[in-house]
Amino acid sequence: MALNPSESNGGDTVSGTVTLKDKFNINLGAALPSYDVAPAVAYRSTLVSGKKQSLMALVCDPQLPLRADKIPTLQMLDTRMLLKPHDWGVSDWPIENRRCPIVIVDRPLGPRVMPSLDTHFSPMNEDLITRLLIRPAAEFLELIGNKNLTHRAIRPDNIFYRDVEQTRMILGDCSSSPPAIAQPAVFETIESGMALPAGRGDGSSTNDLYSLGVTILSLLIGYVPMAKLTDEQVIEEKLTHGSYNALVGRERVSLTMMEVLRGLLNDDPKERWATSDLVFWSDGLRQNPKPRLIPNKANRPFVFNGNAYQTPRELANAFVKNWDAAVTPIKDGSLNIWLRRGFSDEALIETVNDAMTDPVVADRADDALVAKVCMALDPDAPLRYRELRATVEGLGMLIGHYLEDDDMRDSFVQVMREQLYAYWQRNQARISEAQQKFVADYDRSRNNLDRIGLGLGVERVAYDLNSNLPCRSPILNNDYVIEADQLLPALEYLATSGVEFSSLVDRNMAAFLASKMERHVQADLRDLDNKVDLHIPLIASVKILSTLQERVAKADFVDLAGAVATMLEPSVERFHSRTVRKRVRDGLKKATRTGRLSHLVGTVNDPRNVAADADAFKQASAAYAQTVMEDQWVEYEKTNREYFAREKGAQMAATVSGVITCIASVLIFVFMMLF
Repeated sequence: MALNPSESNGGDTVSGTVTLKDKFNINLGAALPSYDVAPAVAYRSTLVSGKKQSLMALVCDPQLPLRADKIPTLQMLDTRMLLKPHDWGVSDWPIENRRCPIVIVDRPLGPRVMPSLDTHFSPMNEDLITRLLIRPAAEFLELIGNKNLTHRAIRPDNIFYRDVEQTRMILGDCSSSPPAIAQPAVFETIESGMALPAGRGDGSSTNDLYSLGVTILSLLIGYVPMAKLTDEQVIEEKLTHGSYNALVGRERVSLTMMEVLRGLLNDDPKERWATSDLVFWSDGLRQNPKPRLIPNKANRPFVFNGNAYQTPRELANAFVKNWDAAVTPIKDGSLNIWLRRGFSDEALIETVNDAMTDPVVADRADDALVAKVCMALDPDAPLRYRELRATVEGLGMLIGHYLEDDDMRDSFVQVMREQLYAYWQRNQARISEAQQKFVADYDRSRNNLDRIGLGLGVERVAYDLNSNLPCRSPILNNDYVIEADQLLPALEYLATSGVEFSSLVDRNMAAFLASKMERHVQADLRDLDNKVDLHIPLIASVKILSTLQERVAKADFVDLAGAVATMLEPSVERFHSRTVRKRVRDGLKKATRTGRLSHLVGTVNDPRNVAADADAFKQASAAYAQTVMEDQWVEYEKTNREYFAREKGAQMAATVSGVITCIASVLIFVFMMLF
């Protein structure tokens, strides 16, 4: 979502102050648009203590995960080349009529080096660029590289002058949004630029060095090269001519700067300059960057969709953009013929043939075929499956971003089922330790993908792969929760605001909690799926939240407890005894005042009350059944009085007759004995 700089959603100007964590005041009427770091917007901030310090608040897009896990390390960096974060938190933001994440960072005293990426200005002096940017940036990138960090937002409009005199430069914020999500493709390597912005991932120092190279070129020539082209056109130009030729082209650049640009803009990551090379260069130790390897071109182009392509990489890119049409040339053999006639690369031909014969899931065979063939044609490219395009590091971030997009969810599920990430790994000449970890993470997460039940499925995988992903539950639509200990305070805030809950733990929240603390809530998550007894899911949801309260959010939540007690009223009605119901209601009122959800659960689900009510109900049911049977018998007798009279008369007559017969028999016997 696009944030409003200084007006509410209703269009009214907003003023006042927001306090973050009782430490920072943020002036709602003091927007600093010249310091915005897209997509975050900047506001003036001061310390509550009154201590003088140049600070600003970056109000982040609440729909995006900020790099919260990187902030503690960034805070500890010993550098003056970054607008370092001081703290972050979530606060009411009246301008958006919701709660937003906010990062407090240093505020530079000078302006941006380049006001915007479509600006034209006087080219900057080479010595100035070297002294103010190249050497400090090289040392900074080396520093964060040693801590396994990346910046991923290096571009001319995110570099500032640190002082009023404009004698020092400083890199802008890199924590307020996902890595590289705001980077135009011109500042990204070919591979990263091919990926959707949300699926680029943290990358490595080679990504930052490439971005630095494009930034240096932009300052040297006074504008951003290829700024008027779309991202797709930029990628096509880089694929056709190589990054250096596409970007530098016929620009007049000195031999000295040409050297550093060739080193930083090399499309081969193995040959691209490292931070140490850049430091050596800035020390005056001239190097000789290896020239770009010209990709093999076929003798005859491959005509596809009306266009001619001469390299496998260009053709793979065309296949991705025309996905369904790519099936025919792959299946009819024309691709194989072109590769055999146009190239002497047997390894490439064998890899493509393997992709064509690799087992696939039958219901999406064509999609998997195109994906694997594109990987074989261009193994350096990101994972691509229909509209899904992500680096192996960014696949998890991508599904987190598109969790509500049905088409993207479907594509992600197919990528995981086909294990295309593992196929990508098999096609790599080498793979970094970080990339290996991501592949292993995807393998583990795949086990939860097709399992049925709350706390599982795509949502669970998204949270497992994104520690920074805020909980997407509609219950928390106007809040920002990325850790388990933030959930109950957010629900308490809603309860205090008078929100009436229709449910407590929905599918998204269940997946979020299962990802954060599965061992403690797994049994209750199963009860959430109970369709037989409707009271069981509600009580299970309260038990889950009470577990959360006892383990991570050790505080009392009185308003939330009151809201939960109201929701539990139907569960009170399940008791048959008026005495028990009264005792439970009184217990709930008492438990509500404590603010402990476990007390509510203990009251409404007390085994003693349940057992006593069950026993009493059993006895009452038996007594009632006996009474009903007796009443029914009496009524039956009344209805069938004549029948019963005849029956009883016959019985009595038979009895009397029998008695008389017996008496007569005895008298006869006696008479005969006497006479």
